[in-house]
Parts: sequence; structure tokens; C-alpha cells
Amino acid sequence: MSNKEIIYLFCSDQRGLYKQDALNSISYPNGYVQHFRYDKEWISPGLRDGEINSGVGIIVFVHALQNDEGKKEPRFYPLRRVEFVKTDINGSAVHYYFKLGDFVEYKKNSYQQDVENLENKPEKGDSKLQGVFVAKGKNIDCGYGDKQVLWENLIKKLEKISSFENTIFYRLKGVRGKKGFLKIELLSQKLSGYILESGRNYWMDLSFYREKYPTDQIKRSSIEVITNNSYFQNPLPSIIPTCFRIDKKEVYLVTKRIYEKDNSEIIIKKKDAEAEGEAPYLRLLVKLTFNRWLVILGILVFALGALCVGLDDLKFIGIDNKNIVVGIKFLGAILMSGVLFCFKREIK
Repeated sequence: MSNKEIIYLFCSDQRGLYKQDALNSISYPNGYVQHFRYDKEWISPGLRDGEINSGVGIIVFVHALQNDEGKKEPRFYPLRRVEFVKTDINGSAVHYYFKLGDFVEYKKNSYQQDVENLENKPEKGDSKLQGVFVAKGKNIDCGYGDKQVLWENLIKKLEKISSFENTIFYRLKGVRGKKGFLKIELLSQKLSGYILESGRNYWMDLSFYREKYPTDQIKRSSIEVITNNSYFQNPLPSIIPTCFRIDKKEVYLVTKRIYEKDNSEIIIKKKDAEAEGEAPYLRLLVKLTFNRWLVILGILVFALGALCVGLDDLKFIGIDNKNIVVGIKFLGAILMSGVLFCFKREIK
């Protein structure tokens, strides 16, 4: 592949699942691994049987516009740069895994003609779009960036499309600890997420935006944040109303104390969603870790306390005072109770 050629991943609003994929792709933070599935018949012949495990591409949303003749015509909206990490071919299905990159900067009002000039792309059809939805072609001349304004510019274009009229748009900017935003880590060859320490405080930054004021349907809706109660205390807030045009929300997360490594997830979605594509559905994988040295210290303190409680006298060091022995036993009981309290309080 030449330096001026990239892979185009097209997703349309012909089905709710494809629309959901497009919506999710502009809602995860940079570096998160997402995946699209395509049937081979919709992949350019030159790419159909080959794996794409590296290189760059671009996600392009395709609005299937019905013309005066009743046919479907494609309207193209480039969204975001991607970096391929893995391809899985399973019979007639091909799964592409990629890291999400910067948003497209619209240096001009539309890139419709740029995409139409590609040799392989979605084409006009009778009842649905035809052509291919994965293709190789010349890179369009646009800029990229991760600034909030670029994301908002994408929303301004998408919300004008009829299929997005009642869609809630929000973006997860990242997860923060006390020292700033956490790095998204590859948890496997195809999965990414955050590594969180147990017994810590974290914040998720969410941005909401619409150029137009929310419809009545949006005003009646809300976003919910779902966590596993075994590993997290209840997020604050867990329910976010969507009756505003522009907003920023911080969701406060507290991980419970655990004493073994484990995996979990955080889900951000529309509450009581009735159809796909009504709002981003974000599934954040997390790997929970613990401080091994803190556990070892707790065990040592508990053992010291048990030793003190089991002490009968101090004659072996030349002290024959029962009050001192009682005091040491009492101190040992406090040490043991303190360790047990800390372990039990966080592990429940």
C-alpha cells in the first residue's frame, strides 16, 4: 500500500447496528480498540481474503438518502482516523480491530466529491446501497485532531441527518486519576481498556453536545452508568439527564479493595433504549489490580497481633509484670481487629 493510500471503513444507517457502530466510533477516547464486522461480499475483492494487521484507515459514515426516484443514494461523512491492529476471518465474516485516532477536521464543508472519486465505495441502489464498504483508496485531503471543537463539528453535520434527529450525542474524553488521564492499555491483541487499582478514586469525563435544542424525546431520556457492585461503589451520578444542549459531566468512581487481580467493565448507555443508534453504547473494559505489598504488610501486622495475643508472660526477657502482658495482649487484639476490619470493609 502506498503512502497516499488508506483503508476506508464505511458504515451506514441502513441498519441500526451499523448506525450504532458509527455513533460509538466517535464516542470512545483516542487509543480505544473498536471492531467492525463485514460480510465478504461487501469488501473490495483485493482485500476480501487478506488480513489487515497494521496501517491506517478512516471511518466514513454513509447516509442512505432516498432520492426522487425512490432509490438510495450515498452521502458520505468522514469521521475518524484509525490504526489497524488485527483481522479475524471467520468463514464469510471478516472482523477488523483498530485503534481509534483523531477526528476529521472539515477544512471544507463536504468531502462528498472526494469520496465519490474513489474507485471502490458504496454506490446507489434500488432498495439499499450497493458497491463495497471496505476499500483501499487515495487519502482525502483533510486534517485531523482531538480537539473538542472537531468532535462538535462532526455532531453538527450528523444531527442534520433524519436518522439522527432524536440521537443523544456524548463523548467519553477519558478516565482520570489523581495524576491525570489514564493511558488506555492493550489488554490483549484485540481488546483495550483501563488498568485501575483497587481502593482508589477515579473520574470519567463526559461531554454532551447538540447544535439544535433537544427534541422532546431526548428531553425525556437519560444516560445511565453501570458498574459491577463487586468491584465498584455506586457511581456518582449513575443517572444523567439529557434535557440540555451542551454540557460536561464528571462521573465519580470508587474501586473497592480487592486482593486478587480481576476483570470487569463499565457501561455507559441510554437508559431504557428502545432501538440501536439512539445514543452511544460504550463498554469500557477494566483490569483491577491490588497492592501486593499492602496485603503482605496486612498479613504481617495480623501475625504480629496474633503473637501478642498468644503471649503468656515476658519472663524470657526478664520482665515479670502482668499489667504489661495484658497491655501487649490488648494491643495485639487491636492490631488483628484493625486488619480484619480493613479487609472486610473493602472486600464486601
